[in-house]
Parts: sequence; C-alpha cells; structure tokens
Amino acid sequence: MNEEFYINNGKYFYLMHTEAELKLGNFKYGFTKRVFQRPLDSMEQHSHPLEYHMLFKLSETNNYNLFEEFDKLISIICRNNDYIKELEKLYDINLDEFRNISTYLIEENGGTEFIRKDGIPLLENIIINIFPKLGITFKKLSESELEFINNNVKRKNKNRKHEKNLEYQQKMRAITDLINEPKKMQLQIRDYQNDIKNKVIEELNKYNKCYIELATGAGKTFIVFSILSHFKPDIIICFSPRIKINEQNISRKYLNMLDNEYESFNYSDKKNDIESFLEKPGKKIITCCITSIKHIYKYIKNLKDMFIWCDEAHWGIEGAWIDVIEDNEIKKFILSDKTNISYRIFTSASPDSTKVKENANIFGNLINLKTTKDLIESGWLCPIKSYIFETNSKSEDVNYITYLFDCFEKTNRNCGFSFHNLVSHAYELFNKHYSEYKEGNTDIKPFLLINDDFAKNPNNFKDIDLDYDYKSETEFGKLGEQKHIGYVVKRYDMGYDNKLIDFIFFGDPKTSDKDIKQCIGRGTRSDQLGPEGRNKDKELIICLPVFLTNKEDKFMIIIKILRYLIHEIGIDIEEVMMKKNNNENHNYETGDQEDIYNGSNENKAIILDLLDLELFEGIKCKFQKLIIFENKKRYKYNQELIDTKRKCLEFIGNNKINDQEIYNWQKFCLGNMYEEIKNQYYNTKQDILMACKRLNITGFENYKSLYKKDQKLPPEDYINEGFYNYIPNFNLTSLLEETADYGDI
Repeated sequence: MNEEFYINNGKYFYLMHTEAELKLGNFKYGFTKRVFQRPLDSMEQHSHPLEYHMLFKLSETNNYNLFEEFDKLISIICRNNDYIKELEKLYDINLDEFRNISTYLIEENGGTEFIRKDGIPLLENIIINIFPKLGITFKKLSESELEFINNNVKRKNKNRKHEKNLEYQQKMRAITDLINEPKKMQLQIRDYQNDIKNKVIEELNKYNKCYIELATGAGKTFIVFSILSHFKPDIIICFSPRIKINEQNISRKYLNMLDNEYESFNYSDKKNDIESFLEKPGKKIITCCITSIKHIYKYIKNLKDMFIWCDEAHWGIEGAWIDVIEDNEIKKFILSDKTNISYRIFTSASPDSTKVKENANIFGNLINLKTTKDLIESGWLCPIKSYIFETNSKSEDVNYITYLFDCFEKTNRNCGFSFHNLVSHAYELFNKHYSEYKEGNTDIKPFLLINDDFAKNPNNFKDIDLDYDYKSETEFGKLGEQKHIGYVVKRYDMGYDNKLIDFIFFGDPKTSDKDIKQCIGRGTRSDQLGPEGRNKDKELIICLPVFLTNKEDKFMIIIKILRYLIHEIGIDIEEVMMKKNNNENHNYETGDQEDIYNGSNENKAIILDLLDLELFEGIKCKFQKLIIFENKKRYKYNQELIDTKRKCLEFIGNNKINDQEIYNWQKFCLGNMYEEIKNQYYNTKQDILMACKRLNITGFENYKSLYKKDQKLPPEDYINEGFYNYIPNFNLTSLLEETADYGDI
C-alpha cells in the first residue's frame, strides 16, 4: 500500500512549528485529516516553512460524543472551568490535567491554538492518559514517520502558488468552529435578558444611546453582545475601569456570539500595535481602560461606524466626565459625537439614577427592567442574609477576626471576601488570620489579594510561611468548597467572577453606596444547580461589625448596607439579626429567640432610627422641606400641618410621590393614611367605569352630583393624579369627557 495514502487516511492531532516559533518556544497544535496538506496550508501565513514536531493518529469509540475536531478539547474546554466541570460530570472522571494545561496555552496573532514548549509533556500526557477515558484511541507516529511526512511536505512546497488569502482562511475556519461547537456549550438567552435586549435595540434605533442597569451576575455582558450581534457595526470599542474586565469582554465565549467576524484587540496589552491592527481589513472590537482614553483617542477619532460601550459607567463617566464634558475635546467626542459614533451603550449595576436621568441627552434613557430583588426571587441570583455584630472598642483588634471566624464557621460558609479600603487594613487582618491558621486555631485558609507594589515587596512577607500561593487569585479560585477567605481591596469590587463566594465581610466604615452594591454583587451569583442554571441552595451571608466607640461614624457602613438590602433587595428589617460577639451559644441556623442577642437597646434604637431617616432621604429630596415632629406621627409641609386624608392626597399628588416610595419607609404614617383611602374606594379603572355607567355619569360635572350614590366612588376633591397614581396614565376628568357613551365595557 502507498505509504503516503496509509498515513494520510485518518484523523490527526498535531504539533508543528516554524523556525522562528521554535526559537520562541511556541508550538501550534491542531486537528487535521490531511497531514500532508495541513503544513502547506499554513505556509500561506508564514514566511518560514513549517514542520511537524509530534503527530497522533486518533479515532473515537462509541463513548465519545463531543467535538469532531479533537483539538477543541484543548482550545475550548481547557480554557473554561465551567466546561471542565460539565465534562467531569458527563464522564465521571477528574480532569485536573485540563485545568493545569490552561496556564501553558497562549494566543498568538489572534489565534488560540498555541502552547508553550514547557507545556508539551502535559499535553502528551493528556492525549495518552485522558483522551482514552473520553472514548478516544490513539497511535503516536514514530520519528521515521514524522521525517517521511516533513520531507514530503518540503518537496510539495516547491513552486507552489498561493490560492487563498489569509482573511478567507481565517473566516472559513471560524465559521466551521462555530458550526461544530456542541449546542450544550452555547449560551442561551433568558426571558428577562431577551426583554432587555429588545428594549435596548428599540432605544438605540430611536435615540442611538441608552443606559442598562442590571445586577452583577445577571448577564449584562451577554445582553450587550446580543445587541452587538444585532447591529454588527464596523468598529466596537469597549471602555472599562479594569484590565480584567477588558480581558473578559473579549473572551472567546462572547466573540463567538459575533459569529467570529471580529478580530479582537486589548489596548491594555498591546498599546504599540494599535496602528497596525487598525490598518487590517475586517470588523474589529477593541477594549481599553477608561483611563487610557487620551492615548487611544488619536487613533480612533477618524474611524467610522463606531459602537461605543462604556462598561461599569458609574466609575468615572457619571462623575468626572459629565462635569467637564464641555471643556474636554476627548470626552466630548466619546459622549456626544454623532458623525463617527453610531451608537452608545452604558452599563452598570450601580448607576447614579438621578444623574443619569438629568443627563439623558448623553446617556439616553435608563433601562432597568429587572431589579436585584426580582432576580433573587426568580432564582437567577442567590438570597442574602445579613448579621450585625456588636463588640467593645477595648477589645476591637482581637474581636475583629474572632467574630469573622465565628460567623463564617457557624453559618457553614466555604468561600469569603473581606473588603477593605486600604492595603494596610487588608494586610493587618490577613496577618491576624495567618497567625490563627498557623497555630491550628482555624482551618480556614487565608489569602491576601491586593496585587500592587506592597504585594511585590518580599520584605512585607518574610515572616509568612504557607505551603500554597496565598497571593494568587488563581489558587484562590481552585479551592472549591475548601474553606478560604480572601482579604481584598477595591480592585475586586468589579470584574471578579466566582460563584462560590458565599460570605462577605465589610471591614472598613468608609464605603460608598456604589461600592457597596458592587461588593455585594461579588457574592450574589447563583450556584447554578437549579433548573436552567438558577440558584438551588446557595445563600450569601453578609457580616457587619458595629464597634461601641464614641465616633459619630460608627454606624455609617451599617446604615448604607442595610439601606441597600432593605430598600432594593427587599429584606425585612426584622430579619437582620444583631448578635453580641461574646455570646457563645447563639445559633445562626435556627435563629432561636434564646440564641439571638439583639445588641444593646441603645445601639439597636440608634440603628433603626438612622435607618428610617436614611430610607426617607430619597423621598424627602422630592418635596423640598419636610419637618418631622412628635415621634414621626405627624408632619408639616411648608409650615402646614398634614393631618387629614385630603391633605395627604394633596401632598402626595402635588409632589408626584409614588406608592413604592411611600411604602419603602416603614414608619411613614402618610403611607398608612394613603392605604386606608385606597381600601375605602375603587382601585381599578374598570371598577370606576362600571360604576359610572351604572349611574349614567357622563362628565365631571355630572360626577359631582351623582358619585354619592355609590360610596365606593371617591369624592370629587379626591380625583387627582395623587390618589390614582397607582393606575398608569389615569385621569378621570379626561376619561369622563371622552366616554360619554360607554357601550360595552
């Protein structure tokens, strides 16, 4: 039999290289059915000839049901831990080798099928020992067979003409990859995501801009890429405040959503290559830190059909940018140009809604169709429980770590974050944790995740002796359900995704409202064990310390966090337990009354009082000046006492206060008064119309004389937008004038 025919007849996993790549220690891997033709195809892309370094002839058994191109097990599966877990469940095997090899996989010139030389032994081990467990048999070709193939390829390459250009080959391979990707590994859009997508597309078609508000973990990036896939602009530029977010926003799973038509470029990694990248033909997507805008501006200001996406727009853009837009050419271009920029999207889990609405000419309309509370109730995010602790300032240093351990252990947590504003604060608490760990007082592994000059200075850690990389984010993420806590700073409030985080501790009192939302968002991702990837068992615990000091700001962090949890998440204030740290008998799981210590009455009263005032601030700002007196049971507005139902309605109507704002404040007596009125009279448009038809009421003057015949119809002086603001677009006067003849209702 012809030896070339024998070798060429089959499926092969290969490693090959050019002379230049060999010097760099990089090898290209892949799959082919044409071992003699594959190097010739690649030579169109390289000035140097290619040679095979290693070849395996592979075939699948009946147990194998994944990719036809075996190399995708490496290029796709090994780069995604969720895929690896899915494969482990499918085959009931351990695939740590898949996780370990990801550190050796590299990208080169836009390609993902490259591996460093020092990773080849692990790759060979995977093919020989792991592939058979997946249902793949193999035969490694000998050195003589490799030599025969390489020599044959060299002969065929002589005088060979180039038939296809590089761009065509890349597109064809990308399309083939997309078609052959298993359906189970393609992202599926959720109903609420589809609703948001459609609403945003509608907004962009009308106004060319909008702002998406959606909780962390609910799929903002997925929604944005669904929208980008709809518009398919020539240039997509994504600005964000973090390098890690830049990397995530052009990851393979999102680029696949664009049908692999776009070549990606991370300005944070390759600043010097931006000009050559923009000169290439084809559609492009660029990610860049918002702080680098002044450097990239000169390269993009003349580009056409740009789609600008400002991710985490609450950071920088809402504040500093808006304030100086008219005086800054670059920021004005990014936020208001209409010639070169076709569309703009802003996204965040914690926008300043007031500022966004005040600057709708820049941001467009704020789209917030799903609240965090909605997502928790529907299982797309996990529920939250908060514990407040009280400790004496004299033993503050000791108790800080003690009750952190206490809460973590007794609530059966596995993975925690302790947030700090300063590196020194994070290091201090990490050091206390380390001492307890080394002395055997706890089995919770401590990590210090700060990644700055402090972490790079070995003198700061000369006394730390641990048998694992306690400063590694990767190591932290690999521990799974082993108990571990990371002491982190602000850089981890955005862009870090780990669904195992089930415990958050706030160690510093000075934290902004936006930071609180972002920090809590690190732990609200679902465990994905329920139907459709919803939450099944996970619950996020938030630990809040209160130190009994004389400082006025001792409750600052408590009030801000509780305001968010109660106002936006919907937690009942009574569910927030206050425990004293030196009570050894309390039970976190049962919440038995004899186990719950409610703190000193004085401090509990202060917290509740401050909480009420804080929750009420959002309403108070809407009607200028409200004087509260006599234990919050009566109110004055512009020096006029509000003490009747009629005055209550006038007050609510004149200031356009909606139901949600009224009921958000639990001790708002106007809310009780308003509820009493609502229960006394008809509550729906149809009920009102039916009563009017029955009494033959055909106009407002007629209504004044006839409404008393039905006691469920409100008096004429109650008919205003304030009373019926819970019925959308309802105006009884206009309705009666337009409906002289009702007919059938």
